[in-house]
Amino acid sequence: MSQSVSTPVIPKLLVPGNEDCVHFGGRWYSRDWMARTAQAVLDAVGPQGGLALVARNRPAHVATMAGALDAGRALTMIHSAQSPARLAADIERLRRPTIVAEHSDWTEEVLAAARRVGSAAIALTDGDDCASVEVLLQRGAGPFAGPPEGTALELLSSGTTGAPKQVPLSRETITRSLAASGTMYAGSDGAKPQIMAAPLGNISGLGYAMPPLMNRQPLVLLDKFRPR
Repeated sequence: MSQSVSTPVIPKLLVPGNEDCVHFGGRWYSRDWMARTAQAVLDAVGPQGGLALVARNRPAHVATMAGALDAGRALTMIHSAQSPARLAADIERLRRPTIVAEHSDWTEEVLAAARRVGSAAIALTDGDDCASVEVLLQRGAGPFAGPPEGTALELLSSGTTGAPKQVPLSRETITRSLAASGTMYAGSDGAKPQIMAAPLGNISGLGYAMPPLMNRQPLVLLDKFRPR
């Protein structure tokens, strides 16, 4: 099964610049920070194969998603709001060659699952110039699995009828979605931030996180929506 997409998604999402790009936890992260983080993750992943992301609403995770789409690398989202045992089970079920996750998500149980599969384990931690990207486990021999042929991105279903499942999207579908968002942005005030409280790993990631990057609109990430 193919684990990469032959050409990048157009238009490019991560264009460097020193302006504010993403806000999280009381801090603004520049477009340069996002671009450097995406490149650091891709360098750690290596030149071949797809990757999976234990997706959280964090700047480094948004950068990883955008960087994978820009580079034409097949990306699978993994549900983060679950126990280490269930996260480990997902890693063993999916058998992706590389898993990227927040450092705190790499418990011993989760690391052991990646080790059994042979998956590379990459940990993300916040940093000044870019995120800290640490390879906890090198990729082993596998065997590995990938998404269906022609898939650019596997997003998570809502989980309303059971555990969230990976839903494959083609490059063509993603390109059409981003092109439609560009039409909607035409003539709008791009200085007003887009606020995103919904999970990055489901359709919200494509619909709410990627268009601001493409259209150079600030994005405010909320870890979890808490109504007052």
